[in-house]
Amino acid sequence: YLSYQSKELLVREKKRIEEITGHYIKGIRQHYLNLDKTTWALQKECGFLYDASFGYTNNIGYKQNKVKPFRPFNDSFVVFPLPVMDACFMTKKNNWKELENILLQTEKENGIIVFNWHNHVFDEKGFPSYGTSYKEIIHICKESGGVFTTLGDHCNSIS
Repeated sequence: YLSYQSKELLVREKKRIEEITGHYIKGIRQHYLNLDKTTWALQKECGFLYDASFGYTNNIGYKQNKVKPFRPFNDSFVVFPLPVMDACFMTKKNNWKELENILLQTEKENGIIVFNWHNHVFDEKGFPSYGTSYKEIIHICKESGGVFTTLGDHCNSIS
């Protein structure tokens, strides 16, 4: 939760996850989308190639109208905007209409769309319709020609 403002904590957590998984961790999404003016620089110093925390914690849509991934330091570090998070989507009135607008905006601006759907919400008892909604979103994206990839694979393919 606090690593967004601590290089030492970011380094320690990144190293621990790499030890557990046995592979290099390329990117990050800060818990609760915590960001401040120093976070991206700290992430970059810690060896992350990208961040996917640039989004809303209480709404859906593109923050600051940034649709395309961007490079805040004009180097290889990439920020991927995060327009849709599960809890924000599921509690939003007119969420499906809003999603349609987000998808149209993404397509129009030749952007990419990042979804943050937490794994624990697939428990239908605790989170009714979250899993069903996610499956429907995937179906809609596939039907409109969406291409699915990881951010790690995608970060090296953008200019």
